[in-house]
Amino acid sequence: IPLSKDRFASCSEDKTVKIWKDDDKYKLISTLKHDGYVYSIIQLKGKEELVSSYYVHSGNTPSGIAFWDLEHYKKTNVINGHYAYFSTRMIELPDGNIVLSSSIEPYPIVIIESSTYTIKKNVQLEGCITSHSSLSVLNEHSFIYSYGGAFVQISSEDYSILFRSKGGDFNGVNGIIPV
Repeated sequence: IPLSKDRFASCSEDKTVKIWKDDDKYKLISTLKHDGYVYSIIQLKGKEELVSSYYVHSGNTPSGIAFWDLEHYKKTNVINGHYAYFSTRMIELPDGNIVLSSSIEPYPIVIIESSTYTIKKNVQLEGCITSHSSLSVLNEHSFIYSYGGAFVQISSEDYSILFRSKGGDFNGVNGIIPV
């Protein structure tokens, strides 16, 4: 993903996020180590803060979400929980809260309050949850979650479901990009 200050970040199953300088040589400037596979990352708008979601395959260490100070490349906070299981998508809502999608039924959508580093809400859905999902901000009042050939429009204000398509309406489509 692109970052501020002419940098970009990559995440990997090697349990790292790497920060690169975007110049002619693509110089590695920092490696942020995690306890598990890193599947998704975002930089919070207007902040020097990166959020990463990682999954720990086994052992006693829990999966979670890490917050990183991009000025000093230090971890500032962690939220542990099962919701990080194959959390392949993460977006920031207009209010600054974070939406994370995972393949955990029946709560594939987790809303995180970025200012307090807490889980604000788990959105319950039934049906074909997959790790191949998509999240997109539709407008300042809602966002879209697509999964398993269907999609759901969810309110950004109270996280209620505003619209749900029937499964199979978008057979084979795993992403939605608002136009």
